[in-house]
Amino acid sequence: MGAVVLGIVFLAAAVYFTFFYDFSSGGETRTEIESQTSAEAGGKTVNYRLSDVSSVFSSEAAGIDELKRIASSFAERFGSYSNHSDFQNIRDLKIFMTGKMKNWADGFIAEQEKSGSPETYYGVSAKAIGNEVKGYDNDKGEAEILVKTQKRESSGDSADTKVFYQDVSIVFKKEGGSWKVDSASWGGKKNDF
Repeated sequence: MGAVVLGIVFLAAAVYFTFFYDFSSGGETRTEIESQTSAEAGGKTVNYRLSDVSSVFSSEAAGIDELKRIASSFAERFGSYSNHSDFQNIRDLKIFMTGKMKNWADGFIAEQEKSGSPETYYGVSAKAIGNEVKGYDNDKGEAEILVKTQKRESSGDSADTKVFYQDVSIVFKKEGGSWKVDSASWGGKKNDF
């Protein structure tokens, strides 16, 4: 039991120092970090930006502007994946999800792993191009942000990419006094790609 707790503490510290701690500024949290997804296969790499959410999610009263920024960053990361990345985009975002969304993520990954991954590369990269507040109630601890994304889809060795636009509704809920993502619905399909 003690080893499990120690493992969780170590993992939390590793995530903090990997994603949020800025060694060059004497310990201040970065406002934005650049990160490379592990969705690298067939010589293709999907790049995305994941804004620092530590201050927003730990704040009791995060403003709507911060939640819009977080929703856009979450949508980019959540929507950028490949069939060779082992669902790393979802695994990396679990620390920002409610318990309900984490359960969905675990179930989704388990279901997809059962079906196996085809050898031919398939990947999608998402870029947020706008957002709109659909609802915000700080007292109830609920917010919904619609993020408009541009997606690029590529497969196999083909140099051709398909570009399309897809909206995603990011629903936030306060869990334990912190804002967390409770669902992400792409074009009406809840928590799905």
